[in-house]
Amino acid sequence: MSIGHERLKSCPECSGQAGRHVFYPESHFGMREMGDGRRIVQSWCPDCRSRHPSTAQPAYTCP
Repeated sequence: MSIGHERLKSCPECSGQAGRHVFYPESHFGMREMGDGRRIVQSWCPDCRSRHPSTAQPAYTCP
């Protein structure tokens, strides 16, 4: 998903807690090294990965 030129990504943990898709800028997630040379976007946001309450404001939330 994109808004303007910024790509957005949904965090499955935040979305599950909210009961609807919650999107953050893709750059908020960070990258993951896959061990085979690929780098992919992390699936969970940094707050959910560290199990801390979310401090980031979503860029977009589905109604």
